[in-house]
Amino acid sequence: MVNAYYLPGSEEGAAQVLEVGQQALEIYTAYFGAYPYSELDIVQAPMRNASGVEYPGIVLIGAERYSDPRDPLYIITVAHEVAHQWWYNVVGNDVFQEPWLDEGLTTYSSGIYYEFAVGRPAFNEVLSYWQASYDNLVQEERDVPISWSLSQFEQNAPDAYAPVAYSKAALFFDDLRKEIGDDAFFAALRTYFQQQQFGIAHADDLRSAFIQVAGAGV
Repeated sequence: MVNAYYLPGSEEGAAQVLEVGQQALEIYTAYFGAYPYSELDIVQAPMRNASGVEYPGIVLIGAERYSDPRDPLYIITVAHEVAHQWWYNVVGNDVFQEPWLDEGLTTYSSGIYYEFAVGRPAFNEVLSYWQASYDNLVQEERDVPISWSLSQFEQNAPDAYAPVAYSKAALFFDDLRKEIGDDAFFAALRTYFQQQQFGIAHADDLRSAFIQVAGAGV
């Protein structure tokens, strides 16, 4: 059961949330593993400095986003927060030491939603957006490793956090997918999901799942 809770006057936005949420749930279940609960709630909520926030079984979407239901940013925000049900909720990680591990994979998962719900051209546009974000960082000589901890970002390059932990990390997953192929890529993610359910995973656990499926060259 997918529920959309919304404020008066946001009926159109709530209908879009419901459609995207249901589609994302089906796509992620097919490619990552089964959603573990019988219900998912998507709630319109006033926010500061965020478009969405994730919790187990419930996600909040910024109230102002509901005014333009066809805005790609609105749609991908919903797909992103739903993807956190897999990467943060079921497969946990240390968001202070390895923030890229869930944010990068969740960001790429929102692209996968676009690929299978909207079409490959739409997915390519999302990839181009991530690439432009990262290219701008490189051109300004502000690139840093995706493996940085949150404190490293805060102390040394706070403006690089989103382009690196989200966009650069998502591009890493796309490059990995191209390198090993779709079958191995999604099989490895399913393996990672199954092995790390309701625990705290680390980058080595992710790499281990890909090595199991695709070999030691990963």
